[in-house]
Amino acid sequence: MDLSTLMKSVVGHSPYPKKKHNSEARGDCCDKCHCDLPRSKETRPPSKYKEGRDSYIASSPPADVKNVAEALASPTKTRVSVRGKIVQEEATRYVTVKNEDNVKVKNIYLEDTTKKCKIALWRDLADQPIRPGDYVEVSDCITNTFRNEVSLSTTSKTAITKTKCPEETVTWEIESVCIEESKATMLLKDDRVVTAPVKSLLEAFPECMEEDLQQYLVSMCNPTMVVKCTFKGSDLLSMKF
Repeated sequence: MDLSTLMKSVVGHSPYPKKKHNSEARGDCCDKCHCDLPRSKETRPPSKYKEGRDSYIASSPPADVKNVAEALASPTKTRVSVRGKIVQEEATRYVTVKNEDNVKVKNIYLEDTTKKCKIALWRDLADQPIRPGDYVEVSDCITNTFRNEVSLSTTSKTAITKTKCPEETVTWEIESVCIEESKATMLLKDDRVVTAPVKSLLEAFPECMEEDLQQYLVSMCNPTMVVKCTFKGSDLLSMKF
């Protein structure tokens, strides 16, 4: 009897190493190899990393406030904020946008001393409690061009806030004046026709009597007379020649 057979019969096991089961071998291997598995990328907040134009707008600073004329002269898809008086509104409509049905939209028309523009109020903004006559600021709109007409559209970042009626100064270049009773009608160089109370003209020219006012103003139009007018809404506060 050889030595290995003798030891097996005496102590109950072979002198040679026992073969390990596959699962035990894998366990030993893992104990010896302390490998760090690569970690998955950290989860980013979805609100900051959404793709698309609206998500870019949401993370960018507010758009600068421009007068209406400057806003309409901006390149297409420019973000702008505007202030002015609502002079007209249309009924709310329901349209289909990118396979989404029944999307609310309402058009309003905003005017300042430079120009008037159409603004499309989308979704919940169409329900804002604003009416013609209100002075508002509409922030973060996008300029659009359709059939050679430039207009503004609200975005996901747009906010509409009511503002106080501001004082605004405009310059008139008057070519002719006609006075009837308590109102003066003036023809401007750009072919606009404007009116002003005779009282405001008399305050601007205290040296002139009311009965001589029309002749005096016509004589001042040589060929035009430049006047700066300060308004608060539709009220003329002062005129300076």
